[in-house]
Amino acid sequence: MPAGDDAHDEKSAALPLLLNALPNRLLLEVIKGEERVARIIFQGFAARVQSLALPAVRARLERELPKHPQIIAALTACWREAYAPLLATLADEAFHPSPETLAPLVAAHGEPAVQYALRRADREELRAWADRLARMPLLEATSPAPAPETDSAVTGALRRQLATLDGRVRELHAALKRAERERELTAQGISALERQLSAAGELEALLRRQVDALEAQLDRERRRAKRAEDDADALRRQLRERPVTPPPAPDATIADAVALLRHGLERLQAVAPDTPPPIPPPPAPKTPAPARKAAPPEETVMLPGPRGPRAFPIAALLTALRRNDAAILERVRDGLARLADQPAKENGALHKLAKAGIPAAVLTGPLRPAVVDGSNVANMSRQARGKLEYLEQIRRSAWAEGYFPVLIIVDASLRHQIDQPDALMRMVDDGLLTMTEPGTSADPVLIREAQTRGAVLITNDRMDDWPDAKTVERRKAAIAHGVVRVGSFHGAHTWRER
Repeated sequence: MPAGDDAHDEKSAALPLLLNALPNRLLLEVIKGEERVARIIFQGFAARVQSLALPAVRARLERELPKHPQIIAALTACWREAYAPLLATLADEAFHPSPETLAPLVAAHGEPAVQYALRRADREELRAWADRLARMPLLEATSPAPAPETDSAVTGALRRQLATLDGRVRELHAALKRAERERELTAQGISALERQLSAAGELEALLRRQVDALEAQLDRERRRAKRAEDDADALRRQLRERPVTPPPAPDATIADAVALLRHGLERLQAVAPDTPPPIPPPPAPKTPAPARKAAPPEETVMLPGPRGPRAFPIAALLTALRRNDAAILERVRDGLARLADQPAKENGALHKLAKAGIPAAVLTGPLRPAVVDGSNVANMSRQARGKLEYLEQIRRSAWAEGYFPVLIIVDASLRHQIDQPDALMRMVDDGLLTMTEPGTSADPVLIREAQTRGAVLITNDRMDDWPDAKTVERRKAAIAHGVVRVGSFHGAHTWRER
């Protein structure tokens, strides 16, 4: 019978015949060679020869073995070696099946072995007797002989097969250890590459910030140059439109002077010689022009310093703080600290600065940086959208809570929405605000600046499209009676939970 039909036979009724034909000791050795299959078959029973006679174990054998062709192939090879004489008898062309010729074979080898051999025979007449064998009257009283025990040749073959399998297992274990070492080396290499990528990412972020700052400065210089060009063009137009009066000719001027002198002489000759010339009345005293009022002196605050007292112009100080000038603020805070032993002077200086809009919290308390979503704050009111005033209010509210520096970042599109676009651009040129490039969103810039500075992000935007926003502490902006201030923290994303 062709070898390709083995699987079909063993999946059907031929498998029980094969299991019954093989000696239980040989069957146990083959099954125990596959440890996983043996655990399934002998689950709840001891893995020994006596257990193979149990109905539950037999049922598991018939159910599990068709799933493992390699075990069936090993069992078939053992069966061929054990029943080589039977196979040789059936393969003889002179052998013709009949009750008389099959009875001695059944008595010698057992009915399951003979029936399985008939199923696998090459001749059709032999295969036809496989199902008739059990119904033969001659064989009903014949008790099957026990299956032959495994001879030394079969045992040697099995031992050689087990030795080969053991060697293969050892090779697989060695290959597994090599793979583990290679995996560890690869993991170390990946970790090193990740560290390099992280360092490269930080360097790239630093370079990007420098490039952004240079581009913003270049943009401001371009706008200043554009305004200068516009002013120059306006002056040129005024000069072209102003009428130019040509200067009078010198000859005409001289002639007019001579005519005027002659007219005066003629009037003098007409006056009588005895009449004294009229005495002109004294000139009326000129009314003095009103004195020009002097400009009021610039308000300053005097603070001690390492080299003596120093005057700080309050307007200039306020502008410097709006530009986030930390050096100026540090000098003011140092001067106030030197007034700690003079409470009256310290309170007077703080009161004067507070009246100018510089709260005491940013002058004396601990400081923490803040980043403001300027476009979101400017448009937070539904009734009055695009208010430039809101940006200054949120800045001073952040100062009042001890936030400094306060970096306000706006989208380029805000200049088309704000109520004072020219004032907005002047603030950008003066460094009071930071504007992103046209066509780009300010959200990633806000998140990156907050992460880099360790700052709080003031915005009402949930920023669900940016997962990195969850790593930043965020506060809301609130509005009441037209005044904007720093509000509460965003939900669960607070610094206490990080």
